Amino acid sequence: MDEKNRIQEELLVLRCQLGDADAYKVLIAMMEERLFFYIHHLVPTENDAYDVLQEVWVTVIRKIKKLLHPKAFRPWIYRIAHDHAINLIRHQIHQDKIQESYAEESISNEEDPFPDPENAIHIHHALKKLNLRHRQVLMLFFMENMSYEEISQVVRCNMGTVKSRMHNAKKELRLLLEGEDAGRK
Repeated sequence: MDEKNRIQEELLVLRCQLGDADAYKVLIAMMEERLFFYIHHLVPTENDAYDVLQEVWVTVIRKIKKLLHPKAFRPWIYRIAHDHAINLIRHQIHQDKIQESYAEESISNEEDPFPDPENAIHIHHALKKLNLRHRQVLMLFFMENMSYEEISQVVRCNMGTVKSRMHNAKKELRLLLEGEDAGRK
């Protein structure tokens, strides 16, 4: 994010902290698409992503006045998104375990065929195969242009762990993409 946009974001956050409803509208319009994109790559379905996004904005509206430094807004909102997404995933895993204990037979999930390699979906499909920790550092770094320090704030771990996850995530993604290319030849 360039300096002009960072300053604009900080001013919007300050206006939101003062209760300016128009500033909330602008901030939501400015952030919503990218935030949704990040969340959608963490949770299983698009509907889940919309649910999490709504929870994120409710939390932001309720707690933005407590944010001490407007400059910290971007990592703060992504941490909120991360936490809500993880809570949804945990809840779903818990519900799945309950359902499995009552299920009479397991349901097999067939994977969709791999999409056209010339489409951007190719990379997104490969991203979905990464584990959550690897997927989220890649998304925050490449899609949100966050620094390792900002990513460490979002995912709540030290910078060394972020660097390690980033290294392993890039390696794993490269292998997935190469494997898919070989499978199509």
